[in-house]
Amino acid sequence: RSGAKLRLPERSLFTYRFSAPDYRCEVRADNITPSLTAELNVAMTVKDEELAVKLAAALDIKDAPLRELLIRYDGALMVNRVEGPAVIPDDYELFTRDGAAWLRIRFMPETLGATAVVVHFEQPLKDAAELALPEFYLDQAKGVRGHLMLAAGRGLVLQAVELRQLRQINTGTAPVREAGLQLAYRFRDQDWGGKLRIQREKATLIAELCQLGFIGEGTLFGSCVFTYQIAGAPIASLIISAAPELHNLEFTGRDIVDWKRLDDRDGRQRWQVNFRDKLFGEYTLLVTGEVKLAAGENRCRVGDIATEGAD
Repeated sequence: RSGAKLRLPERSLFTYRFSAPDYRCEVRADNITPSLTAELNVAMTVKDEELAVKLAAALDIKDAPLRELLIRYDGALMVNRVEGPAVIPDDYELFTRDGAAWLRIRFMPETLGATAVVVHFEQPLKDAAELALPEFYLDQAKGVRGHLMLAAGRGLVLQAVELRQLRQINTGTAPVREAGLQLAYRFRDQDWGGKLRIQREKATLIAELCQLGFIGEGTLFGSCVFTYQIAGAPIASLIISAAPELHNLEFTGRDIVDWKRLDDRDGRQRWQVNFRDKLFGEYTLLVTGEVKLAAGENRCRVGDIATEGAD
């Protein structure tokens, strides 16, 4: 427009000098691609029957807005959810390319500068004793560095072997606090890997009990309070054995789901008490029951109740 002041670009300004009116210049404009670097914090938590992986990426996007991010991940993993301030909610895509599993994350328009993405994965383990460390690759990233943190639930001991491009660091210097953190490593590129060995500790169970009883008409009513100390590994159930004379057994305690009678052994009745969450540390269980008294009987056996596997 005549008389309008041209607005000069803020970046990539080129100037040329000419000395004659017969000059010529050809201008070509190419699409500018984003420049991407990332700092990753990969936290892997081994549970009894599951591996939970949290991939937190701090992205630095330059030159042009980033429309989408492609992440190659281990096909054994399942994507649980994707989070981030610039991520379009629930707008991600899983696809396969050249036999590998990929995740496409779409960003809001004009996503430039610093932003963060968090991807949650999970994988069933089914009592696995060893597995390959899941690997990740950020497509078109010019620089990727970060930390790998390995954590586990109670009763599980981790050992990392056959490591590649991973340097071990003290867990106290890990950038993220993870419950049950056992091992921490630092990497400076995307070509890292290794294997993870899982050792399951044996649960140790110590029980103290206090028994009370009182006599009613033709019946001896008894109660037994078990105080447990559980170490080594958590347990999901307790097995109580009792004399066959005990009837109407009932169990009271925190987080009890149900109880069922098992097959008798050595002439004793056996009951399995199941819990909502696995037990660890101190726990108290109340067992009540009754013994029928025969007419004229002046002696009665009391107690005779125990926890299998307890010291």
